[in-house]
Amino acid sequence: MATFENVTTEIFLAGSLRNDSPPEREMIRTMKRVGSVLGLALLITISTAAFGTGTAGAQEVQVVNPATSPALTSSVDDPGRVAYQSTISRSGHCRGFTLCEFSFPSVPAGHRVVVQHIAGILDVTAGVHDTEVQVITGEYASVFFEPVQTAVSGPMGAFERPILFYVDSSKSVGVIVAVTGGGTFSPSASALEQITLTGYELDCTVAACAPIATE
Repeated sequence: MATFENVTTEIFLAGSLRNDSPPEREMIRTMKRVGSVLGLALLITISTAAFGTGTAGAQEVQVVNPATSPALTSSVDDPGRVAYQSTISRSGHCRGFTLCEFSFPSVPAGHRVVVQHIAGILDVTAGVHDTEVQVITGEYASVFFEPVQTAVSGPMGAFERPILFYVDSSKSVGVIVAVTGGGTFSPSASALEQITLTGYELDCTVAACAPIATE
């Protein structure tokens, strides 16, 4: 492919400047330099037109987040996840009995609850007793024993432990506590009996909840 420089040189060599006199040779060299400069300028112009010469400046972006209609936010790793804690009190309803039942509300439609911890506060008759705790859902059951030790001056016992189970929408959790070893729940009308479940709740309408494997 012929360049501007080569074409210019050939024009001068083909004309009357074919002799080797110093003026002609100097003019040829000058024209070569001019041709090189013009060729470089043409190349820069083509490159600038093709690729641009600048970088777009940063633009300010405003996120509207009013209190009446806040922007939706969620965990990137687990979208739709919120903390879950529910306490059921049966204070005064189990006095003198060996069994006390705690029924938790059903999980809302389109949600799943993951229970990770259970704790209880129990008023029982004085002494050292075992409590049998049964956790029951439509698809899960767990039974464990927790010792509850109380003093004569204050028959208040408590327990807590980690646990893990899943409850899908429309299902509920029932906890049954039985006092063994000859004890009963306190006969006092002000006796405190309560169970607390904690964990987290998933909104399956934000991110689909995979079915729970039961094999």
